[in-house]
This record gives sequence, structure tokens and C-alpha cells, in this order.
Amino acid sequence: MKKIFLLILSVYSVLQLYALMPECIVIPEQPTALERNAARELAEHLNKITGKKFAIIPESQQKNKSAFLIGKTAVARSEFPDKFAPDAIALRTKGNDIIVTGDSRRGVLYAVYTLLEKYANVRWYTSDVTVIPKNSALDFPTLNEVYAPILKIREVHFTDAYKGVFPARLKSNGHFVKLPEEFGGNEKIIGFCHTFGQILPASRYFKDHPEWYSMQKGKRAVPRWHQLCLTNAEMRKEFVKNCLQMIAKNPDARVISVSQNDGLGRCECQKCLAVEREEGSPAGPVIRFVNAVAAEICKVYPDMLIDTLAYSYTRPAPQKTKPAKNVSIRYCDIEADFGHSIAVGKDSAPIRRDVQAWSKIAHQMLVWHYVSNFGNQMTPHPTFMTYKEDINYYIENRAIGMFLEGDTHTDLMDFGQMRVWVLGHLLWDPSLDQETLMMDFLNGYYGAAGIHLRRYLQFIHDTFQKSGKTVSCFTKKSAHWLSFEDIIKAEKFFDSALNAVDGDAVLTERVRRARISLYNAALLQYPYLESINRSGMISPEKWQYMADEVSFFANKHFFNRSRAVIGIWNYPTRFPDMLAGKAAVPTKCQDLPRNKYVDYQEMMFCVAGQNAEKPLITIVDDPNASNGKAAKITGPCPWWIQQQFHLPTVKGEKWQVVISLRMDSPLQEKVALYAGYYDGKKEFKHARISVRSIRTHKYIDLVMPEVSAADNVYMFINPVAATAQTPIYIDRITLIRK
Repeated sequence: MKKIFLLILSVYSVLQLYALMPECIVIPEQPTALERNAARELAEHLNKITGKKFAIIPESQQKNKSAFLIGKTAVARSEFPDKFAPDAIALRTKGNDIIVTGDSRRGVLYAVYTLLEKYANVRWYTSDVTVIPKNSALDFPTLNEVYAPILKIREVHFTDAYKGVFPARLKSNGHFVKLPEEFGGNEKIIGFCHTFGQILPASRYFKDHPEWYSMQKGKRAVPRWHQLCLTNAEMRKEFVKNCLQMIAKNPDARVISVSQNDGLGRCECQKCLAVEREEGSPAGPVIRFVNAVAAEICKVYPDMLIDTLAYSYTRPAPQKTKPAKNVSIRYCDIEADFGHSIAVGKDSAPIRRDVQAWSKIAHQMLVWHYVSNFGNQMTPHPTFMTYKEDINYYIENRAIGMFLEGDTHTDLMDFGQMRVWVLGHLLWDPSLDQETLMMDFLNGYYGAAGIHLRRYLQFIHDTFQKSGKTVSCFTKKSAHWLSFEDIIKAEKFFDSALNAVDGDAVLTERVRRARISLYNAALLQYPYLESINRSGMISPEKWQYMADEVSFFANKHFFNRSRAVIGIWNYPTRFPDMLAGKAAVPTKCQDLPRNKYVDYQEMMFCVAGQNAEKPLITIVDDPNASNGKAAKITGPCPWWIQQQFHLPTVKGEKWQVVISLRMDSPLQEKVALYAGYYDGKKEFKHARISVRSIRTHKYIDLVMPEVSAADNVYMFINPVAATAQTPIYIDRITLIRK
């Protein structure tokens, strides 16, 4: 008898923990578009899980049926009488019902997604890969969960993170999240960033009001980098007028960006410099100006938030003036070392100093954090282990939102799919365990290959940490921390991963796609390895296989606006020429031993801003070029070509850089092209060449200043005079060891 009683008690206890599956889905009598959609999302997913149909009915028809109560039903209003925080969710068992509610803007939908992901094991790994387990006996535990995200604005700025309804399932709500209101919409920022030029365009105002623009070296001009003269009162009046017009045209927006243009060029007039000295930072004139603009906007739009940047030269906080209450500071950590935690990395000490200073004076602070390598997104980027630490560091310093800039220019970033999923979850709930998230994704997306890929990622992380190097969001060469021997070792993890999923075509392709970042790093090192007679460490057939693999996936996933992408579309057909050494010896290297120079042919160039539909750089036949091919440039653009120097970092070693080029043009007295170096913070050592100098069908050499092998730099080429009628041709870029 006692055993029977204990058995009954045990069953009763289990029933208390696990409620029966509700019979239907209930919505309010007059549901919002979001509530109706949330109910539909729940019904569709539950149907796929259980095989059962779940009717969606209004509250008045529930009667004695158990139900999922979606949104602001009478029961939900009774249970949660207070207003929810932005995007907050609530899940609560009430008798035989489950209340699924939250903030009316997005929280109700997020509550549905939390219920499905956390308690029904649904996974939306990417925009096109969803895992829905089959479970006809699905039930839910007794629920009592209320959660409000700490970060009010969350955005994972990756290509895949914006596709379809995937951003809603990631609970991403930032500016570029283009979702209809039934999926929560987004937090729109008028202008987004770098808006001085948008709000007061020089093309419209400079002719009549040059004094409104920054003074550079004693002159008012509008060079490539320019800002505004922020102490000019008349300029501010026109600026405010234009801001009010922009707000009127965007009535659904709650934020407007009033922020410096990209690049340098701050005003050097006496008034602006006097404010800088008084404030102890170039941010001083900006904050005073933004505060004044915010005060005027507030008179007409009292709820509007004015967003400005702490970026580049304005990163240090002013010492006297505090941002107004309706001003938001968006701190940009572009100069950080992202291979180590912001909180402890020695090279990020200036970042910590500035963040802590802003957190003391800003009423609200957003963070623009960089999670990609714009030097080349298709190479291993050993930053994934710091994500949780960095997010929590900024939260501890009062950040209320984060924008994580990733791979929106290629869709080919190193393990980009995993980064999107892990980062999206950490932005929503920074307390989650990152290792658990990574393994969830790796096992769910790659199947049996997941454990081997985790070992690969650990190898990459450990290799970087042992190198003692740093990585920025403009890391120009993987070779400064990843040797070719390391690449050969790392590929063994992929061999194991591929063996684990042998026979599964879908999983095999996913693993192969993940491997191209490693192959790309190897191919980029080929010119240097060739120069020191070490390219034979692997066979020509293996080199060609790597070229074919990178090209296959690059062409399959190429995004129209590529940024700093090598000439991958040329690899399959052009790599045999490199293997065969068909290029003529550079003119300036005729008498040098082979190990004294490294030759980058046109197929190795990195292209910035290229458009796949209407490319302004194409590879063409040219009998005058050293290998019969050249890069033809038919339009101007800053940094059109960004050549990375994939050389080992050797202290004290210097290299001469030579660009071989020509131009089809009538005789003109103007600059045809200028080039220089960039180290992640500034441009330096520029060189220019005139149209007159290169107006010839024969190639001539532009000799650049020497560069140190110890510097993690790349060179850029800006073909200012290039047009479709007057193209510029680049044959090769040669590095000569001094």
C-alpha cells in the first residue's frame, strides 16, 4: 500500500513539473499584427514538432480548452499588470494554460521564440537552416520566466543575419534589420552614422559658405577627409533646420545621428582648437555642437534621441562638457586588439580608459564593436573566444546597446555562420555560456564534424595566443601569426571532420566551405613561399585544389559589394600560370637572386568596393603585361586596390614596393594615381604619379617608400583619374628586400 502511495505521489510530482500540452492557441479579441503573427509562428512550429494542428482562436472562444495565451489576453493582463520593459518576455503556467506574453513591440514574439528554442529544442542556426525535432509527446515544464534584455539595441551586422525573418529569431532589432512590424520592426537611426556630410552636404553649401567647413592647414577646403567648423553659429542654424526636416520625413524613427564624417579632417580654426584645449580632447567641440543641436531638436521633438560617435580622433571623452540627457554616445573601438579581451588586453588599455571616462558622463552609451577582419574576411580570425567577455565588459560600463560589425560585404567570413548565432544569443542574454553555445551550433550545423571543428578552432586560438601578436579589424596579413606549417597542421582537423560526415553531401559541403578561410590564408602566402623556394612543401596538384575550392565557394556565395576580397574568381584558371612561373622577372629584379623579391600578380590583388554586376576592376589580356594579364581599372575610388603583404614579421627587415602600371589617356597635367600604406590607424608614406608619366602602352614603375616587414600594414591604390575612356592598368606589385 505504501509503495502504491509513493508511486501516486511521484506521478503527481511529475505532473506538477510538466503540464500537459495545451489544446489550442488563444489571442486577444483585437490582436495586434505582432500578436497574430506570434500565434501563427507558434502554431506552425508546434505542428511540425508534434504533427498536431493547433487552432488559433479569439479569447472569447476558449471556454474549457487549455491554451497557449498569446499577448495581452485578460489572464496575461491580470498576471502582469505592470508595463513590460522594452523587448521583455514572460512565460508562465496558469492552471492548464501557458501564458506567452511580453512587451507589445517585440516581446510577445520573442516569448514565442524563447518557448520554442528553450523548451522545445527548435534551432534556427542560419537564415536557411532550421532544426525542428519531431516529438509527438512534447510537453512543457511548469513555467515562470520573466526576462528583459540588458541591451536594448542588439545588432549582428552580418550578411546572413539580415535575411528573411532570421533576425527576429536572433532577437536582433538594430538599424539595418528590415523586418515588417508583425516581426517587430527595427530601431531606425536617421542617417545611421557619419552624417555631417549628409545633413550639410558640401556640394550644396561649400561654394557660398566655405567658412562652415573645417579649416585644414590654414585653408577652407573640401578634401577627401573633411568635417564641419563646429563653432560656427550660422552653420549650426542651417544644420538644425535640415535635421528637423529629416525627422519630419521619418516619423517612425526615434533616433537621429548627428555625427562626424568618416576619416580625419577636424577643423583647425582658432575657435575650434581653443575648445579642444579647454576640453582636453577633439571630442569637446563635437559634444558642445551636438548638445546645442539636441537642445533645438528637443523643442520640437522632445522624445527624439540624438546619437553621435566617439570615433577615431573623438574617442577620448571631453573633460568638462557632458553629453545632454537626450544625447547618446556611440563608442567605436576600432583601434582595439580583438584577439584578446578588451577588459584585460594590454594593447586595449587606451580603449578601457576612454570607455570608463564616457561611462561616467554619458546618460546612454551604445557600442560599435568590430568582429570582422576587413583586411581580408576570408582568412582565419582568432577572435571568437573573447566575445562574451567583451560584451559583458561594455555592459559593466553601462552600455545599453551594441552594433557588431561583421561580414556584410562577402558572406564568406571565417566561421561566419557560427559567429552570427553565438553573438546573437550573447547580445540577447550575456549570461549564457559561450562554450555551450559554440558546441550547440557546431554539432547542430555540422553534425558529427562538429567536435573536430571545435578542436580546429582551439588550435587556431592557441596558435595565435602563442604567437604573442595582436589582431585588429584591419589585420593585413595572417602570416604574421599563422605560418604555413601551422596551416598544414590545421588542415588535419578538417580531414577528420570530413571523414566524420563522409556520405552526407550537405554536411560535407558545409565543412568544405568552413575550410576555405584556411586555404585562402595558404594561397595568400604562395608568392612569398615561391620566392624562398618553399612552395614545394605541398604538391602543385594540392595548390590547384585549394585554388579551385576557394574559387568555388567564393563564386557561389559572392556578395555584390565585396570589400577587400582577393581576385578569387581568377584562381582556377590563373593559378597554373603562377605554378608554372610564366611571369617575366620584374625589371628592377633582373640581377637579384630569387629570394630577394616577392611578386604579386594581378590575380592576387585585393579589391575594395567591387561590384559583381558592374565591376570597375576587371582582369584583361594585355600582351605588354609581364604575364599577359593585367587589372584594368575604369573608375576612381579610394583604396580601390588594397594589397596585403603576406610576409613573416622580421624585425628590422625593409622592403621596397614597386607598382608596375600604365594608362591609356590623352596627354594631361593631372594626378593619375596615388598610393600609400595603412596600419589600421592612419595612412602614411604616400606616392603620386601623373598622367603624363604613365601615358604609354609600356609599363613603368612607381617606386614607393620602403616599408618595414615588422609592420602589419598593407598598401592602397587610389586611381583618381581612371574612367571607362581613360583606364589605368596595373600589371604587378613587387616587393624587393633591401
